[in-house]
Amino acid sequence: MSNVFGGSIYKSEAHGWTGTVKNPRTGKRKYFYGKTKGVVIEKMKKYADTCNILVEDVATDSVEHFFAEWLAIQKTALKPRSYEIKEYVVRDFIVPQLNYIQVGQITPKDIQSVIDNLVEKKYSYSLIKKVYNVMHQRFKDAVTRRELPYSPVSGILLPKQNEIPVSDIRWFEPDELQRILVEAEKTKPDGSPWFKQGYGIRFLAYTGLRVGEALALKWSDVDLKTNKIYVNKNLVTTKENGVIVQDSPKTSSSNRIIPMSQSAKTALLKLKEVQPEDAEFVFSTSSGSHVNQRNLSRTFEKVQQNAGIEPLGSLHSLRHTFATILLSLGEDIKVVSKLLGHADINITYNTYIHVIEDQQVRAIEKLDSI
Repeated sequence: MSNVFGGSIYKSEAHGWTGTVKNPRTGKRKYFYGKTKGVVIEKMKKYADTCNILVEDVATDSVEHFFAEWLAIQKTALKPRSYEIKEYVVRDFIVPQLNYIQVGQITPKDIQSVIDNLVEKKYSYSLIKKVYNVMHQRFKDAVTRRELPYSPVSGILLPKQNEIPVSDIRWFEPDELQRILVEAEKTKPDGSPWFKQGYGIRFLAYTGLRVGEALALKWSDVDLKTNKIYVNKNLVTTKENGVIVQDSPKTSSSNRIIPMSQSAKTALLKLKEVQPEDAEFVFSTSSGSHVNQRNLSRTFEKVQQNAGIEPLGSLHSLRHTFATILLSLGEDIKVVSKLLGHADINITYNTYIHVIEDQQVRAIEKLDSI
C-alpha cells in the first residue's frame, strides 16, 4: 500500500487497482478503481483538485523516500525474491549515491555518474543493468503519474555487455568431473550410498539446471517415458519467508522443457531408491521435504575434497561444466543458451567466451592441415 496525497492506493484482486481519498471537510472516503495504477492515480488527482486537497510535491522529496514509496507498491506485485533484489539495489547502490539531491534536482548527469561509478568499481554487467532498470522504472512511474515533468534516466548510456569483464568462473575438466562422480557415487560395504544425494551431483552436471530449479523439481515435473524435464519452479531464500518454492522459475525464459540424457535419468532413478515412496521432490530428505541447498553444498565440498579437486567449485560450477563441455563439443550456442534458460543469448556468449575463443583458435589451426 502506498500513501498518495492524503489517500492510499493498492492492488486488489477484485478491481485491479483501488485508490481511496478522504475528504478533509466531510470526512467521507471516496473509492476509485482502474485496471492500472496510473489510471487510478489520475482519477484521485482530479478528485483532489476539486476538493482542494494538497498534492505532495515529489520534486522536493528525498531520494530515499521517493524510492521507499515505490517499493511499498512493488511489494504487493512482485515475487518475494524479486522484491528483495530491488530493495537491495535501492538501499546499497542508489540511495547512497543520490540521497544528497532532491528528486526534482536530479539530472541525467547525476544518473550517469551512478552508472559510471559502478563500472569503475568493476561491478558485473548484471548488477549495473539492475540498478539502471530500477531507476528507469521509478522515474518513468513518476512521470506517468505526472509527479515529475521528465525522467532524468532518459538518454543514459549503459556500457556494452562485452565491455564489462566477466568474473572468472569455475568449471570442471572432463577428468575432474569423472573423479567427482566416482567419489559422489561410492557405496558402503552394505551397498548403501556414502552420500545420499550423491547422484544429485550427476543430475546437476548432466542437465545444467540452476540449483534452485533442481531442488524445486518434483517427480510430477519429470516424464521418465519421454525423458523430458519440465522446469517451472524455483527454490529461493527470502528474508521474510525463509526458503520457499516459487511456482515460476527465475525468468520467463527459464520456464522450459529439456531433454534428459541417459546419465541424468540414471541419476534420477538412483535418487528415487533412497527416498520415501511418497516423496514429492526429486531431491528429497528422509522426511519427504526438499533438500536444503546449504546441506547439498556441504556434501559437494566434501566430495571434491575426497576426490582431490583443487580449487573447489560451487554447485553452480556443475552448470558451468555442462555448458562448457557442450560448447567444447561444438554444440550451437543458441541450443546451449536455450537449455540453460538464459533470457538472452548474449548472456551465454559473454559467460562462456573462453570456450568460444578456444573454438575459434582450433578452427583457424585446421587451415594448416590443408
